[in-house]
Amino acid sequence: MTEAEDPHAALGERLEEHLMAEGVYLTDHTISEGTFHLAYETVSPEEGVPRGEMGSILQELLDAHAEGWPATDVVVWVYDADEPADERDPEGKWETHAGWFHAYENDNLSETDLSTLVISTVDVEATRD
Repeated sequence: MTEAEDPHAALGERLEEHLMAEGVYLTDHTISEGTFHLAYETVSPEEGVPRGEMGSILQELLDAHAEGWPATDVVVWVYDADEPADERDPEGKWETHAGWFHAYENDNLSETDLSTLVISTVDVEATRD
């Protein structure tokens, strides 16, 4: 499958391009068992999983879905930008689920409810194997 045919590769590139100005530096994006995994470096690791960055990423995912990205489950891993890549553990992770995108798109889930669901998934003790 070429990059043009892979909506997740295109989404990864879009996120890299659009989020850099927000201080979100995407370092990896892969699909595994139907789940899209993103890893990024934060310049605000003292916050664990910075809510502002979550909002920026979530908005990009919603915009991509509105433009045709076929929503899947997404797991987002947060890393400290100041730690060496080969020595760091995640600051935390959060996730979204495909069904949430569809419910939001069909007005069955408000923006507030969607945000609440996403925030409820934050895990600052997560480890990535």
